[in-house]
Amino acid sequence: VTRLACRLYLGVEEREPVPIDVSPEELAEYAGVYANPWSDIELRIEGGRLVDHTTFKAGFPTKDTPPLPPPPPAPLAFYDADRVFIIEGPYKGRFADFVRDAEGRIAWFRTGGRLHRAAAS
Repeated sequence: VTRLACRLYLGVEEREPVPIDVSPEELAEYAGVYANPWSDIELRIEGGRLVDHTTFKAGFPTKDTPPLPPPPPAPLAFYDADRVFIIEGPYKGRFADFVRDAEGRIAWFRTGGRLHRAAAS
């Protein structure tokens, strides 16, 4: 909707991201579990790319509401340093990024406007 509104009302055309190659060694830095009170996201390396496996822990609108079933795994592609997008499936085109701490370590995975803290290793 945002892209359409920008194009129609502002004349701004957002370019589609172009996937970049990331080595298996580089991918390993991003793989792991990221959590917030509502969901866990496990990023696994599968077929040479990161794949998002989300599990919901709490429902909406209250914590007592049963959690939603997990969405299908979502393969990710990097288009810039610490920035990814979903390349196929029902969430195709959604963006996410990794947020680093002051020491340069990956501390958070931000997707859908929500932060997920990297699990301690």
